[in-house]
Amino acid sequence: MSPQKSGQAALDNQCRRMIVLAQLREMIGDFLPKPARQHSSEVRKNARLSRFGNQRRPTKERRPRGRSMKPNCPVLKKVDYEVKTVPLATCQMMVEKYHYAKIGSNTATFRHGLFLKVLPEMCLGIAWWIPPTKSAALANYPANWKAVLVLSRLVVHPDVAQNAASFLIMQSVKLIRKDLRWEYLLTYADEWQKHSGAIYKATNWESKGKTTPEATWVDAEGRMVARKVGPHTRTKAEMESLGYKMIGRYSRHRFGMSLRQNAVKNLELES
Repeated sequence: MSPQKSGQAALDNQCRRMIVLAQLREMIGDFLPKPARQHSSEVRKNARLSRFGNQRRPTKERRPRGRSMKPNCPVLKKVDYEVKTVPLATCQMMVEKYHYAKIGSNTATFRHGLFLKVLPEMCLGIAWWIPPTKSAALANYPANWKAVLVLSRLVVHPDVAQNAASFLIMQSVKLIRKDLRWEYLLTYADEWQKHSGAIYKATNWESKGKTTPEATWVDAEGRMVARKVGPHTRTKAEMESLGYKMIGRYSRHRFGMSLRQNAVKNLELES
């Protein structure tokens, strides 16, 4: 193992330990039972069900208000985390390790990373923004297609709290809003990965329907491969000759977010 990979593995292990330590108090407070309340409730329930003998009716488990449905995954505490700009290499590393596509663009307009404040050297997630294709920008924001950005990759470390992705998106958008060049944001959720875009609905994106089904290609290692290379779109025969495999035709859920109103408000505040 190379020194770089071994160093990254050590950081991953340290990351897991720090996340557990930082969230241990919340986990205990959220998921340890409250004996007095549960005892009295259980007594009343047994009294109501006593007429059924030893067989108890199945009851649906209720979700505790304001708590996670995953007992080992507490809700992220915003005060413990921050989002800041990261190098492109960090985005590429996170995508290769934790994203199903395994690969991303060679450029980026914004590169935002999620960090635990007590572990500032370890990136726990990335939001990778690039300009979309001209056709996609015109189809979604014809008023000014050059002012459109697309969330190309969104990745969070598997050991981070369940709402880390929504926190990362909101903080990333907040940073982009400070740059008044950008007026509209796009993002997609891949159906071939059984994604419905729930995270985008939860962070106030507007659903724009589905895209036309397109062929999805992967290489021998399972990494997604685009047919378009610069101005040229490779044919099926060209893709197959390069050793790529088409795994099916899938639509993507499309979401948009307008930043124009926010930009106008910021200009008014500065004037």
